[in-house]
Amino acid sequence: DYEHREPQLQMLLAVAQIQARGGILVVEAGTGTGKSLAYLVPSIARAVRHGERVVVSTNTHTLQEQLMSKDLPGLRAWLPWEFKAVLLKGRSNYVSLRRWRRYLAEPCRDAEELRFKLKILIWLHSTESGDRSELRLHGREEVLWANIASDPLDCVGIHCTKEDCYVHRARAEAEAADLVVVNHALLLADAEVGGGLLPDFDHLVVDEAHHLEEAATRGLRQEVDGPGLLALLDRLASTAGAGLLAELQGQPHLGASEDAFGQAIPTSLAAGARVRELFEGAAHWVGARLGDLERRDDSLRLTPVLREDPGWAHVSVAGENAVTALSALDAGLRRAVAGVRDWLGGVEPDQGIRELEIIRGRLAAATGVLDEALLTPDPNRVYWFTLLARTDNLVLRAAPINVGSLLRDRVYAERRSTVFTSAT
Repeated sequence: DYEHREPQLQMLLAVAQIQARGGILVVEAGTGTGKSLAYLVPSIARAVRHGERVVVSTNTHTLQEQLMSKDLPGLRAWLPWEFKAVLLKGRSNYVSLRRWRRYLAEPCRDAEELRFKLKILIWLHSTESGDRSELRLHGREEVLWANIASDPLDCVGIHCTKEDCYVHRARAEAEAADLVVVNHALLLADAEVGGGLLPDFDHLVVDEAHHLEEAATRGLRQEVDGPGLLALLDRLASTAGAGLLAELQGQPHLGASEDAFGQAIPTSLAAGARVRELFEGAAHWVGARLGDLERRDDSLRLTPVLREDPGWAHVSVAGENAVTALSALDAGLRRAVAGVRDWLGGVEPDQGIRELEIIRGRLAAATGVLDEALLTPDPNRVYWFTLLARTDNLVLRAAPINVGSLLRDRVYAERRSTVFTSAT
């Protein structure tokens, strides 16, 4: 069913040339050009004949599904080369069997949760990918999925076998693939952490490229909200901290660490009080400036002029108190963990220590955002409060004003070639 199109052939040759000599290509390919075939054919040829892996990044799941279910199977039947192409998604799209086993053992709260568990039980007998897209989740099922989705807080890393972990299995398949399809969010997440989420690759094709800057701003955006921060502190005080204190009892050589853990829990409660004061005061200040004309999400940018507002001093002081309390907690946790860090070694790393370190890392990141946004703003970044109308929850957000240099340094610089294409 192939139909010759001159613009498609021109694009195919342009992509082949840029991948051969290296560099950056921008292609505006209007509707009807057939641009996916125009970049897939040379990309597959390059990967198979030269052993240079290609990553294709899209903005929407719709285009990913088109590539994986229509275009690539068609090319596999038509092209004279054997090639492997896989779809790789972010961690939260895959089920964690360790979390599922724990969740399955918990009693069901209602009939809807029971149906969800039965649905997962049946699905796990047939799935090979562990990818939630096979389930077609609706309504509350989306919320229940969060109980069993793969989460770095619950991941034992290299000690989790590929047979028991769909995330590791998906990444292992990507390591063996010629062509890997991802979305912009995963591409940018990989860049943000300095690699490791995607396999090494030589060539990048960015389809729906007009969405990349917006996706980068969203992906590089940091945010902190009161309930989320308080939930982390509560988890620290009740779950991780208490469990570790119980394990440390009777370990004479860890006496100093036991004392440090014992001090960390009251410190986390004090930090929680400061965080609550900050967000309650800030919500009142933001609400007074936004008014209540419409019940929708409202944003207030923290401009230099607004920082001169008389009421800002109260928010700033509350922010300083919260940052001081959270920093003191961080220092205490570092001392506590230092004494037992070697527990992470061996075949079975200690889950309490691992969870504690990750919670500490998330708290430290939130502290950094609070400190920067409220006390030491960076002129290259923008800060704003958003009042979510549905929940009356206040969120503090920060984002780079210009993502171009960040994309250049972290995404394009290490690639042999980059192709940007879109219908507009």
